[in-house]
Amino acid sequence: MLTERIIYSSSLPWTFNVASASGSHILDPQGRKILDFTSGWNVVNLGWNPPALIETAIAQLRRNAYASVWTGDAARTSFAEALTEALPGPLKAIGRATGGTEANEEAIKTARAYTRRYDILGLWPTYHGQSLATLAVGSAPATMTDLGQLAAGVIQLRFPAGSGDESEGELLESFLRQVDEALRTETVAAVITEAGLVSGTGSTLVAPSGYLKALREATTRYGTLLVLDEVGTGFSRCGRLFAMEREGVVPDIVTLGKAITNGISPMGAMVTTREIAEATGELTELTSTFGWTPVGCATALECLRIHQRDRVWELAEAKGRRLVRALRSGLGGNAVATVRGVGMELGIRFNDGVRSVTGTSVADSVVARALADGLHVVGDRDRNIQLMPPLTIEDEAMDRGVEILLRAIQAVVVH
Repeated sequence: MLTERIIYSSSLPWTFNVASASGSHILDPQGRKILDFTSGWNVVNLGWNPPALIETAIAQLRRNAYASVWTGDAARTSFAEALTEALPGPLKAIGRATGGTEANEEAIKTARAYTRRYDILGLWPTYHGQSLATLAVGSAPATMTDLGQLAAGVIQLRFPAGSGDESEGELLESFLRQVDEALRTETVAAVITEAGLVSGTGSTLVAPSGYLKALREATTRYGTLLVLDEVGTGFSRCGRLFAMEREGVVPDIVTLGKAITNGISPMGAMVTTREIAEATGELTELTSTFGWTPVGCATALECLRIHQRDRVWELAEAKGRRLVRALRSGLGGNAVATVRGVGMELGIRFNDGVRSVTGTSVADSVVARALADGLHVVGDRDRNIQLMPPLTIEDEAMDRGVEILLRAIQAVVVH
């Protein structure tokens, strides 16, 4: 779809123009105040345009805006130290990137270079970026056929989200048998996954408890690297500073983006161990023209300090529980199959028998009605609504958003 000379992926029910934004609210050009339950898809975790981050970016702009890929910079060095100290264990070497897609591409290159293996094991439906390789890792097999072969050397398994007909233990056991079969060939360089929560596709599927720990054990057993995509789950979204902490797992590589600068500057990171970095750096050449500019690094450093100082992950955990309680209490009946998620990464999944009064998908109908009533939510274009409010949202605003959302569901859903 072409709108105002810009290509958008489709005619989305949540499209509108932004004039300004602050905290948990967005203003459109007509001055309408819209409550945000998306955080720009896990970008503005600290709310829209926090003054401290804006001031930090402006101060750095006045000093220097750009440093080339071969030069050093004080802001870059300071953030690299702070980020690696915040991450667990041996994750001490950083590949610079402009966002999650580039960070995941760097991870694939690094894993292949280190293991001298070629295959990458991905899960679908997940989202790891817009490059051909990252689409191949996470896209449903039938969805990208018109683009031809996206990338060679990718093996896919279905993400282990249950239908309710089997226990978590049975689901995990079945999935791990498939993983073992794939890895025992010893041709797989890396398994790429999110931390047990699929957020990128709008589906908010949640893996069984112990999923990440079991993957860590399987990859270690076969000499395969574990690449953890925390682009959407990092920076307090899932009730920990990094979602890997929920199961105490340390991957070989973690990728970061989105909330790393709270949306003020495009930035991403691939973080790995010194051993892996020293063995692969000359071959992979992790250069990025606009990766880790001084403005981005200065902003990211201040952003990380705020998360740590205010223990924002504790806000996410507490507010997430409050939001789940309110949704489950207000929905009732059989219109909704489940409210699920982790921290403030939540989803509402409608039953297969539910339809909308508008004739469009249930998710699109609810999203459009909520937006008309002043609440911004997004979904998977089918039956799932994804909820990602800013982690700093006020309780009163969150309660008001729940009221709007429940009214929208009541108005458009038939069951």
